[in-house]
Amino acid sequence: MVFDMGTSKRRAERAARRRSTRLLVQSFALALVAPLGLAQVAEAQGHGGLGRPAVPDSRASKVKTFDGPGAERARRKVAQDRKANLALAQRARHDSKAAWPKEGKATFDLRGRATATASAGGLRVAVRPRSGDIAGHRSTARVTVLDQRAARAAGITGVLLTAGADASGIAELDVSYGGFASVAGGDWAQRLRLVGLPACVLTTPYKAECRK
Repeated sequence: MVFDMGTSKRRAERAARRRSTRLLVQSFALALVAPLGLAQVAEAQGHGGLGRPAVPDSRASKVKTFDGPGAERARRKVAQDRKANLALAQRARHDSKAAWPKEGKATFDLRGRATATASAGGLRVAVRPRSGDIAGHRSTARVTVLDQRAARAAGITGVLLTAGADASGIAELDVSYGGFASVAGGDWAQRLRLVGLPACVLTTPYKAECRK
């Protein structure tokens, strides 16, 4: 019985020491964390910390139009630059929407030497009779724009089209390339040219003689 009481007493003392040890550890932990946080706050609020820097108040100044020598020329230069920048921005927006024309057909009613215009697949084309029967009386011309598969099959980076009329003679053909001028690069439009190809390019584009 005494042994049991002594054992219980020692157990109680050990338990009390463990509790006091845990409390001591907790108090040390709090003592280490709290001063560190306070030190950071105090440093941020001090002049040498990372708090809000001292920023002087904004100053208000009165300005007036300068009419000295060269002022008018400088204003004209600013207006010209603004106009040029606006034109470049508009051109950039236009170029971003550039696309090849789609497959399509157009019919032109030719009368004498008058110019007739129409759109074939989104491609603006103008036909103007120059001589022969085509310019001597009323006639009809037709322009067909082929799709890009036909153009690529013929080895063409551009637009492949056919033109014909129900009367013989010579006519001028104008093609507007504004809609696809920048599709293949910045200065690609400057190298564009209109060339004639053999009719076999439509049926056997893989033959070399049909691409000349």
